[in-house]
Amino acid sequence: MPSPTDAAMRIGVGQLVCAPGDVRANLRRWARLAERAADAGCRLLVLPELCDTGYLLDAIPILASPWPGCPLDTLRELAVRHNLAIAAGLSERADEAFYNSLALVGADGALAGHYRKLHLFRSERQVFTRGDRAVTAELCGWRIGLTICYDLRFGALHRELAAQGAELILNAAAWPAVRIEHWRVLLRARALDGQLWHIGANRTGTDAGLAMGGLSGVASPLGEWQALGCTRGGLLTAEVSKAAIADAKARLPLHQDAAEFTP
Repeated sequence: MPSPTDAAMRIGVGQLVCAPGDVRANLRRWARLAERAADAGCRLLVLPELCDTGYLLDAIPILASPWPGCPLDTLRELAVRHNLAIAAGLSERADEAFYNSLALVGADGALAGHYRKLHLFRSERQVFTRGDRAVTAELCGWRIGLTICYDLRFGALHRELAAQGAELILNAAAWPAVRIEHWRVLLRARALDGQLWHIGANRTGTDAGLAMGGLSGVASPLGEWQALGCTRGGLLTAEVSKAAIADAKARLPLHQDAAEFTP
């Protein structure tokens, strides 16, 4: 029989409609999604970018919280209550700086991964400090890479995560509707490039006049949709397996065929 680490894992992707600027309301929405994910048999729930505050950059200096502290503490409580690992994009205050961050919390409530966004979109640079490292973490028997929204456009980061052994990459996003076709293409391309699973949790609704595109998705190591959401809020579920990674690499042994480049 397969071991727990080899078996398929059910993942929930929360396509959240945020209440911009209302952290308490957003925490209540997390709670409902966590309950639904647990009821659906998920072991991991992925939530979008800045799902505590909404994408209100001017309000980040007021709303962002230090870690530990709420809302990270709420995320940890939900994980323990539902025996569910949770990844969520959160604002973070650290000393005099603010970060666009992604927390990965285990079902025991421990912080397994902490990533600060490396590739800041133009307007974000006025508020956030850039992170300084690529991050992978071990959780649920998987090596998981962490990315946020705009990071999806940068292949070098994804190659680094793959080099660190990532089998599954998460992207917490607030990707706008006006560029949603880029999102659909890039999620599949990154999965196909690395021959690994890529999960994108996007927002829907509108923040400060910016319409979010939804279409959260789970792309397989062969670049195919295992699951693809719509433009409404809700929960998307899919199963991922390590066998699919091995199958993709057996069909197309890219790691054997790739040319090597030296500076």
